[in-house]
Amino acid sequence: MAAYIDSIWGGNASITVSGRGTPSYRIYLHQAGTGQRLGTGVVGADGSYSFTTQEATVQRCRGQTISVQVRETADNINHSDWSLDTDVYIS
Repeated sequence: MAAYIDSIWGGNASITVSGRGTPSYRIYLHQAGTGQRLGTGVVGADGSYSFTTQEATVQRCRGQTISVQVRETADNINHSDWSLDTDVYIS
């Protein structure tokens, strides 16, 4: 069980992230080092996910580069290991 970030883009106080994971699992996007959750999405039947988040935390990061990572879960209790950190600039 693992989730991966394939692409990430920081826009106008938002983050658009896409990648791969286990079909039907929920993906959580977190700020690396803080554990602050920035958004969530669901992996599709083909094993891919994509979502845009505009959580208040992301909006407070405008003009900054932050490091993010994802993990996945089937039951919100047991989570996969974290993905590698990925930097994204929030405009």
